[in-house]
Amino acid sequence: MYLLDGRVDAAAKSTERALTLAGKRGQQAEVAVAYRLLADIALYRDRADLQSAKSHYEAAVELGGRLGIRPLVARCHLGLGRLYGRAGPATLAIETLRMAVAMTSDMGMSYWKDLAEDEANKLITGT
Repeated sequence: MYLLDGRVDAAAKSTERALTLAGKRGQQAEVAVAYRLLADIALYRDRADLQSAKSHYEAAVELGGRLGIRPLVARCHLGLGRLYGRAGPATLAIETLRMAVAMTSDMGMSYWKDLAEDEANKLITGT
């Protein structure tokens, strides 16, 4: 809710606490979700922290993949594609977004599929 209200610092602080608690309790799925959320927050900031976003997405992909949380992994690929679209080769961004499209399509995640397709199309058309 903090992030939706534009309270980015509060969102980050709350998510960091959740990450710490989940780690202490051995709740690995929640740890993976917290990593994804921290990545989204880092990318959302006015002055995006791209390195932090990348490392958190990668941690979420690794852990989520190990745990079999495919929807989480798909959303991380969407985030990574957006990140690469800002600061990376366009080909890598498009490839990563296409992976997100394929994964979300396979799982019937139409909202996220549409977002990934829109992001990829913007990069392809340069708009």
